[in-house]
Amino acid sequence: MSRVLGIIKNDMYFQRRTGIYLLYLMLTILYLAVLHAVPADLKKVVAELLIFTDPAAMGLYFMGAILLLERSQHLERAIFVSPVRIREYVAGKAVSLGVIATVAALILQLSVDRSGLTVGYFCGVVFSEMIFSFFGLIVATKIRDLNQFVLATVPIELAGFVPVIFSISGIRQSVLAYYPTVICFHLIGGEKINGVQWLEVAALTLLLAVAAENSVRKLWYGCSGKKGER
Repeated sequence: MSRVLGIIKNDMYFQRRTGIYLLYLMLTILYLAVLHAVPADLKKVVAELLIFTDPAAMGLYFMGAILLLERSQHLERAIFVSPVRIREYVAGKAVSLGVIATVAALILQLSVDRSGLTVGYFCGVVFSEMIFSFFGLIVATKIRDLNQFVLATVPIELAGFVPVIFSISGIRQSVLAYYPTVICFHLIGGEKINGVQWLEVAALTLLLAVAAENSVRKLWYGCSGKKGER
């Protein structure tokens, strides 16, 4: 546990030093300006959409950018000789970005409706961030170029965001209600979900976490020799 906390601390320092905190602050201010400008009758749905896409998209791209930056600086070699386990490395990355995403989402929600700050709301934010962060980590372990990363994540964006747009529009809503990202969006919007939906989104998050761990393991195998037991 102490190693995980140390990883989170180091990751947050690295993120601040590389300007991610400043960028997140600028994006949050931009989103607040958008919310201030939209009509009152649209403010709630726009806020929900921004709160959903902010941790989702930022988790996807920031996770990828961070890992690609680490690889360009060959930091994985230093991590290899440390006592850090792969699972701890992946968890630290996801949690450190999750902290920023949750704070930004909290600010946006407070600007619209404080009563929306429920347990389900925070679960929706965290699940969204985790799902897309793990996707970003998986993709970033397989390529070395930022342009390739952006292209590779386009299908993930479409698969994640388009069903949410359809759900907002009411298109095939009964079917989309069981789509993982739509479930996260409904949680952020304060809607209640059933046990199957909870299980589905939790299972997907766990599956992606395992896939991210395996992807990092393969990356470290190729860069630094055997690390499969860790």
